[in-house]
Amino acid sequence: MEALLLDRYRTYTWIHFHHQVICTKMLVRFLIEKALTLKIITKEQFSIENVQKFALRDDIWMWNILRGIESSDQYIQMVQEAVFYRKKKNILSLWKTRPTYHALQEKVAEKARRDNPLGFDKTITYEQYLSSIGNMDTPVLIFDIHFTPVEKNAVYLYSESKKELAGKNLSEVSKLISGLEIIWKDEPQYFVLLIGNNIRQKSEKMKEKWINKTAYFLLNVI
Repeated sequence: MEALLLDRYRTYTWIHFHHQVICTKMLVRFLIEKALTLKIITKEQFSIENVQKFALRDDIWMWNILRGIESSDQYIQMVQEAVFYRKKKNILSLWKTRPTYHALQEKVAEKARRDNPLGFDKTITYEQYLSSIGNMDTPVLIFDIHFTPVEKNAVYLYSESKKELAGKNLSEVSKLISGLEIIWKDEPQYFVLLIGNNIRQKSEKMKEKWINKTAYFLLNVI
């Protein structure tokens, strides 16, 4: 059971929540939202009255839709280039590693006069606040991670010799499992992605700007 839960933790940390995987998810979500806004994707396309046509609304259909979005919006074009041609110069993830994440969080906490780790909901309000004119001046995408290494439902141990429950759960007897929650909280708990012309060249400037704007948000908005 220790090996199973540890492997699950590693899978989520190294695969599901790897920064490159999350970046791609955020960009694809951005394109889907734009396709919905532009009415390229509509609910009428998913009518169950025509089952054969409905069955073709799969991931291949979706990728073709996203590739084919034609718009004068420069940000849509930048995201398409990043997703389909791997041109990432216009995409900036504010942090990728654990040390960078903690360093930036500490700076925000200091400016906002708050304890670290920062506990606030990264809702659509925060995302819209950062994206608005006068703040980051560029589209901002937030990915807030929801993952619990060990669920609240305890894994009770069974004694083979006594043929009965041992009266203790795995978290109580395993230092490894009981420590997974603490280890997980040390990993980045959310990601912030910025879209802008050659924004990677402005990395340090944009990080400093994000620190100031987030501190202001914590002090004056929420």
